[in-house]
Amino acid sequence: MSAVQLRNALLATLGLMIIGTGVVIYYASGFLQTEVTKSVHANIDAETVGQDVERLKNLASILQQNQTSVEKAAQIVADTKLYQYQNQIITDINSYAQKTGVEVTVYDFGATDKPAANAPKLPAIPGVKSISANLTLASPMPYDNYLKFIKAIEQNLTKMQISGVNLAPDPADKNNITNPGIVLTIYVK
Repeated sequence: MSAVQLRNALLATLGLMIIGTGVVIYYASGFLQTEVTKSVHANIDAETVGQDVERLKNLASILQQNQTSVEKAAQIVADTKLYQYQNQIITDINSYAQKTGVEVTVYDFGATDKPAANAPKLPAIPGVKSISANLTLASPMPYDNYLKFIKAIEQNLTKMQISGVNLAPDPADKNNITNPGIVLTIYVK
């Protein structure tokens, strides 16, 4: 091999090495860029999870500090486990009726999930359903007992709310009413 051929062979080898090094650097750069992107995303995800955990800890401490409010909120809406059957609703209404000297003669749950026609439109609460019940009360009855019954229902932490009333004066006795009725909206989870 002559010196010129050896020089050309060395130059060709050197050129191939430079091209090979460039190709390796190009692919290694792409691989490293992908790994850097994955690493940055993992760091962002870790920071987000850390912030979420911190927010959850703050919310847990707020709930712990306001435990009485949490307990009252749980009482505002009846659990479906407690009100799974209409018998429980009837039992609750009967207890109010017994305390106030009122007799409920008819329970009509036929109008479920529909408020009374003249009832105020209440905002929908996710996860809370309403059941409508029409109560017919014994007639005639003292007007004072009717008012006590309404007050007892209204003070029950809004598991039940009065959405309509029906009554007429008793022509025989001005202290009594006839044909008393109440439309209730009962809230359940």
